[in-house]
Amino acid sequence: MVEHRKYFRTEEKDFYDNGQVKLSSVLYFFQEAATEHADIIGVGGDALMKDNIVWILAKMKLRILADIQQDRDYYVLTYPRAQKSRFCPRDYYLYDADDQLVAVGSAIWSFMDWTTRKIVKMELNFGGDLREDEAFPEGFEKIRVKEPVPVGEYIVAAEDIDANEHTNNCVYGDIAMKAAAIEKVKDFVIQYSKETREGEVIKLFREETEDGQVVSGKLADDQTVFTAKLTKR
Repeated sequence: MVEHRKYFRTEEKDFYDNGQVKLSSVLYFFQEAATEHADIIGVGGDALMKDNIVWILAKMKLRILADIQQDRDYYVLTYPRAQKSRFCPRDYYLYDADDQLVAVGSAIWSFMDWTTRKIVKMELNFGGDLREDEAFPEGFEKIRVKEPVPVGEYIVAAEDIDANEHTNNCVYGDIAMKAAAIEKVKDFVIQYSKETREGEVIKLFREETEDGQVVSGKLADDQTVFTAKLTKR
């Protein structure tokens, strides 16, 4: 089966002041494991750039099942699933050193033409049999924004920018937490809509739901950057 493990050790920087692991840190663990795996099987960033193509994340879902502790060892098990048209689903499982599952995630990746910045279709060969089991068989729920209230703004910093010259996907986890009024998160679902770059101002909005909050970010011209739902633990 086409799958991969990558090991991590949590540090103080991976946690909010209240002791909860940062959403950005878990997303970063997932991202780094996927990046390493893609390079190993020949579908990494350098391989795609030969065709002027880069990976781009469309959606991400994360569920935290147990408290993640500081200064502990963890590993991510990740694998791609079969392509669906322009989209490549990939699942992630975060385990502690005792092989206890502490978080699970799923991502919908796609491809972007580096020059035009438009989504394109590309067929990949992952070089082996793909797993069929899904982290979230129910799929991704549609996030509905009804009556959002402005709750501030976020200015994209230089350290937020990644190799694709836009805000790293992981950063939006912490941007969403900045806008939310939730102490601990169980589920985090985000849909990415628009790239942002250093210096751009993201206007933040929030609205309550029965079990959490919906947070969204927009640019000055009202283009939606992201929409996220955070469910309370």
